Amino acid sequence: MERCQKTNDSLTALLKSHTLPDFSDSSLGAVEFYFHPFDRRVLRKQGLSAPDSQLLASMRQHPELIPDTAVLGGTMYVEWVKPIGTKWALAQYSDGHVQGRALYVYWRGKDGGIGWKLLDSWLD
Repeated sequence: MERCQKTNDSLTALLKSHTLPDFSDSSLGAVEFYFHPFDRRVLRKQGLSAPDSQLLASMRQHPELIPDTAVLGGTMYVEWVKPIGTKWALAQYSDGHVQGRALYVYWRGKDGGIGWKLLDSWLD
């Protein structure tokens, strides 16, 4: 548990100390944010043939993973998910009024599904 907390703290500090690219900009659509081609091969061997879209689809099937609540009658939804290596993912969510980002650890379950755990989140 202590090791996980140290990893979480390190990643959180790293993410908060850097300006992240705005992935909603269509000109950045092909950006591989800390996702090396080797990582893609590892995930394919684990059964994720299209990690980007499969992680997004999985996250959208679990809106309870969004750590903040919508305001003014909106509904929170995940806008994008970007893998960071083979263990973590950065997601952006919004309800049209407020927007946030969250860092998750993910894994392949024994049933072939994707498991998620929230590590940290912040509102933009």
